[in-house]
Amino acid sequence: MADAIIYATAHAHQATLVTNDADFKGLPKVSYISA
Repeated sequence: MADAIIYATAHAHQATLVTNDADFKGLPKVSYISA
């Protein structure tokens, strides 16, 4: 649930989400960085 809120907040602000959480990998407007 928290992942959905984080993604929705970034989307609402037209921002790119930068994360190392593999759950977001492949979603639009997400920059996945492996650790």
